[in-house]
Amino acid sequence: MFFSACVGKEKKKTNWTPVYSATATSPFGFKLFNDAIPKLFPGVKANAMPVSNRIFTNYTSERSVYIVLAEKIYYNEQELWELEEWLNSGNDIVLIGSEFGTEISNYLYLGNPGYWRMEEHTSVAPGTLDNAANPPKVTLHTFPEFGATTRSYEFELYKKDLFPNGFAIDSSGNLGDTLKRAMQVISTVDKGYANAVLFEVGGGRLILVNSPLAFSNYALLQKDNYHYLEEVMSHVNPDVSRIYYSTGGVRENDHSNWSVIWQNKTTRTAILLALLGIVAYVLVNLRRKQNIIPVIKPLVNDSRSFVETIASLYFNKRNNRNIAQKMIQHLFENIRTHYQLNTNELDEAFCEKLSLRSGNSQAETNALIYKIKSILEDTVIVDDKYLHSLYVSIQKFIQK
Repeated sequence: MFFSACVGKEKKKTNWTPVYSATATSPFGFKLFNDAIPKLFPGVKANAMPVSNRIFTNYTSERSVYIVLAEKIYYNEQELWELEEWLNSGNDIVLIGSEFGTEISNYLYLGNPGYWRMEEHTSVAPGTLDNAANPPKVTLHTFPEFGATTRSYEFELYKKDLFPNGFAIDSSGNLGDTLKRAMQVISTVDKGYANAVLFEVGGGRLILVNSPLAFSNYALLQKDNYHYLEEVMSHVNPDVSRIYYSTGGVRENDHSNWSVIWQNKTTRTAILLALLGIVAYVLVNLRRKQNIIPVIKPLVNDSRSFVETIASLYFNKRNNRNIAQKMIQHLFENIRTHYQLNTNELDEAFCEKLSLRSGNSQAETNALIYKIKSILEDTVIVDDKYLHSLYVSIQKFIQK
């Protein structure tokens, strides 16, 4: 297909150390993976990004997939919130790593009692990974979508265990059963541990793979194992029109724009010198150099009087429904501005998110939304008492 091996004329000592680089041609490098990704999505715009990039914070309306392969993958809470918004907007994420940070684990309940956990397990007997003549083998079983036939792939292990970790769902209680319904297992190793799983989040898909070495040059060149990469990527939504992909050693969890600039020694020194100069200038010029400015009586706030006048006109017309709609519009604008929530759909999911982000209880939030929907759907008579009740509810909600 698109995988090929290049054999040099001069025999060199093989480097069996994992090199998490998009250009590494060593056995446990990832050049083949990096070259394969654009070809797995023909006709789709592809962008290779640094592993530290935060493309998910600045995306267009086109449906996209964000693919990261690294030994360790970390995101902070702000980045996880942005990733969730990315997923809720119908985009996909594929994270391939042998270690995931605390924030990701907490977000997915990974390691929480009663849910699921990632365990270390040995695929082969100790001391057998150096047997080049007869390397141990591990069989990987995949579970495609739409009831397709289960496929198996055989991986030879040499120098490194390609599957040192596995996901195990806690089946001791109802929480584990709930997680099984929310999670789709993509593939498992011989002992039943899952190494790739999929979650539906909003309108997007989150794919988690804990065995990055299964996509190394050494693994992909074995028999038809490159089909395993194709099969994992086939779980990405087929309607994506752009892919962003990254390969690297460690995806750090603090890569804001300022931290990237701060990592450069020259730029950091220039910023510190500039700040020192500003402090020195302020200290030198602390002494007053001009006459005291006389106190001027502040102007009357005519805008408040204007608002009160307009409000009284609305109230005197006794059009309570119109006043209620204006109050609702003002509240919706406040919700969109402060909580970044879409107010077009006032469903149960909206109420849950609004309750969590505003700090109001679920019952208070549900009661307020019920009043608003009754007015918008014209199923209630908006008399003075109902209008006052709506005003009190909105004020209590905003001032929480």
